[in-house]
This record gives sequence, C-alpha cells and structure tokens, in this order.
Amino acid sequence: MKFKNLLKFILVFGAVSLSTNNAFADISGYQVGVGYDVFAGLNVNVGKRFKSDNFFGNMFALRLDMSTSSVIGGFELTAEDENRFKVKFEAFKVGALLDFYPFGDIWFLGNLRVSGGYYLGNYKIQEFIEGNMNESFFFDNKNYVVSGNGKLTTEYKNKMNGPYLGIGFDFALIAGLKLYLDAGLVFTGNGSFSSGLSGDLTVNGQPVANNPDINGLLGALNNEIDQTVGKLKNFFPVVKAGLLYRF
Repeated sequence: MKFKNLLKFILVFGAVSLSTNNAFADISGYQVGVGYDVFAGLNVNVGKRFKSDNFFGNMFALRLDMSTSSVIGGFELTAEDENRFKVKFEAFKVGALLDFYPFGDIWFLGNLRVSGGYYLGNYKIQEFIEGNMNESFFFDNKNYVVSGNGKLTTEYKNKMNGPYLGIGFDFALIAGLKLYLDAGLVFTGNGSFSSGLSGDLTVNGQPVANNPDINGLLGALNNEIDQTVGKLKNFFPVVKAGLLYRF
C-alpha cells in the first residue's frame, strides 16, 4: 500500500471513529495486543501509553513486540508443473519499541505514532525444486544442466538484529478495544547462502559425485536465491495489524 493511500485510510477510519464517539476515549494505559505480521506470522505485544497533565507527557509509549511464523509452520508458495517448485519462508523476531505520538491526545490524530526501537531475531528463505527434472542454470559464463530425479535446495539465512523505524495508528472501536496498524523496516546486515542436491541427479551429463562442475552449479543456485532475496539482504519489512485492548 502506498503511503498516500495509507494516509487516506487513516483519515477515513479516524472520521468513522469520531462518529462512534470512541476517538475521545481515554487513550492512555496498559495494553495487550494480538495480530498478524505479514512477513513473520503471529504478532503479540504488550506495553503502556503514558498519561500526564503535561501535553508533552502524553506523547510517549513503550511496547514489547514479538512475531513468529512457527505457530503456523512458516509460509509456502508452491507451483505445480512437471517438477514441484516451492518457496518457504520462516521468521522470528522480538523487540522493544518507543512510540512517539506527535499530536499527543488531540482529536483522533492522537492515535497516530512514529515508532523506533531494536529487534532481535532471524529469518530464512528456502527454494526447492524436486521431482524428475531437466533444469538449466547460467552462472559465471557457463551453463549448468541438472537432470534426473531428485531435489535442489537453496537457502538464505539472516539475523534480524537491527534498529527499527516505522509508523502506526490505533483505531478506536469500542471502550478500550482498538485496531492497530504498523508499517516499517528493520535494518539488517547481509546473511549467508547455501545450496544442496540430493537424489539421482547428473550435472552436465555427469553424476554428482566427483563432478568438477558441482561447485559452479552451487554458485549458480546461490545466485538464483540472491535474485529472489533482493533488498531483503539490507532490511526486513514489517507490516502488521491486529486488535489491542488498553486498560
């Protein structure tokens, strides 16, 4: 969703919140939230938004946030043709966040926040091709043809350790119940690639065992997943939504 469309959504939903007289409810207190993180699965967070007689004292909140794909077993995309092509994604992260509400407790805009913090975690992206195959890969000015019945695996792993910056909004529903929305980036370093073959396969017509082309093929497979990962080598997107209760 583009930022302009996201801003329109916030304004429209905020107007709806006003019409239900919930936008003027007390926006401070402890909170517990459960939702869904698009790139990391189940999201759980706890925190507190502070309240003060001072206007500036109403601008801050603290959250502990965790997301994990293990509850749902990761994400898989599968394409069925002569071979079975599958992409699997797994992630886990936990972090501490400081929320800044630039409008304090003014109107429904008091629910708009800018968030910063730090996450710890990891993620893994895997690509599989398995079955009876005749696949061609080009790498470093050489073509590699893999034939036979077996499985090719490429994998990218990275630590999700880094600073986070994002924006968010809490939409008032009823009493202390709210819909929360967050979007941002965790800035990470580069991870590692690995590849493997199994089954009855040949590379350029020769068995895998003692094949001088095997290292070049593994380089080609690593290059393939490098194209898939793209800019995820430098940052990890965070897009999540859910329900929270503030009391």
